[in-house]
Amino acid sequence: MTKVGEHITLDIIGTTKEYDASLYEKVINDIANAAKVTILNISKYKFEPQGFTILALLAESHISFHTFPEKGIISFDFFTCGKVNPSVAIDIIKKNFEHKRIVKKEKINDLLMRKNSKNNQN
Repeated sequence: MTKVGEHITLDIIGTTKEYDASLYEKVINDIANAAKVTILNISKYKFEPQGFTILALLAESHISFHTFPEKGIISFDFFTCGKVNPSVAIDIIKKNFEHKRIVKKEKINDLLMRKNSKNNQN
């Protein structure tokens, strides 16, 4: 099997305040620098009366945050292609957001390559 990417999601639980959009953008930039990935574009949206989503399109895939202030939860998602390990984000997130606990899920995406197979036509 050939590794084609890694995916990490975090539920940051027990947040007590709604953070400013500029903090999310700073954290995304910090994560991108630590992971050595390239940000192509950042899109953000503020919901009324509350909540926020920010998505960074990367040359290597994406990073996103979705907030649920009424539940005290921030959801984080980081998918990378190639050899980048998205776990570098965890310490940066812990440092920037007050929380009671973090629930982490990780997945490595593999591609099964079959040589000389008629079923492997793209």
